[in-house]
Amino acid sequence: MRIDPIQHGWMTAPETLAVMAALGEGRFVGGAVRNALLGVPVVDIDIAVPMPPEEATARLKAKGIKVVETGLEHGTVTAVAGTHAFEVTSLRKDVETDGRHAVVAFTDDWAEDAARRDFTINALYASAEGEIFDYATGVEDLIAGRVSMYVSPTIGVLPQHADKQLKILATTSPERLKGMADVPTLKENGIDYVRYGFLGLCAAKGTPQPILDLLNRHIVSIVATPEYRDLIEKGGSLPESSTPQQLGQVITQTVDDVEATIREFGMQQE
Repeated sequence: MRIDPIQHGWMTAPETLAVMAALGEGRFVGGAVRNALLGVPVVDIDIAVPMPPEEATARLKAKGIKVVETGLEHGTVTAVAGTHAFEVTSLRKDVETDGRHAVVAFTDDWAEDAARRDFTINALYASAEGEIFDYATGVEDLIAGRVSMYVSPTIGVLPQHADKQLKILATTSPERLKGMADVPTLKENGIDYVRYGFLGLCAAKGTPQPILDLLNRHIVSIVATPEYRDLIEKGGSLPESSTPQQLGQVITQTVDDVEATIREFGMQQE
């Protein structure tokens, strides 16, 4: 499958050709490829490259193209050619992530980069000549009009929700969250499923009970303050405190639930 550059002016614009020629190994990625296949306007042009950002920067500057280091720690620079800006990002793989922030490593493996993208329809790549590279099921999902469900910690999607860039279907919390009161829970939608993460402070084994009790009293008092509750609620979370024993029960129950899910679906470690 391919996109015909002749039918897509953004691909044959002098600025686009200059940037792609300078990079040498770049491919269009994400929304531009998706929109081109859908026949809708392409607004932003993102380019993926199998090289570190420093090398991409050097190649662009060697051809007289201005470079702005917009997200160098994540492998992203912005190439400015004429009045056009192109986001150029090195191929990456997640080394560690907590759902909000990720530690990434650069790679030259296109499939690894595709695996870390949010949706299959955004993990589509196209060469300067229009050849499509699909490492997931992006084309199939586009044809079917299907978007795989994406589950994210609430704090990671609140900005997109507020800007109307992302439609959140439901939360897995036991009740509606104040930070997104317009979003129903899964239970309201007829799905009896409640799941939420938690933050807990743990001490070394053998820590005397009086010290644990003292720490717990201070944490409970902090959680009860209006300032803290407001901060947590705005972040899409529920400000609740507990005793050490209650936290232990939550941890044990979470482990049991995960193990039960693994057994139910026959998951295997790869």
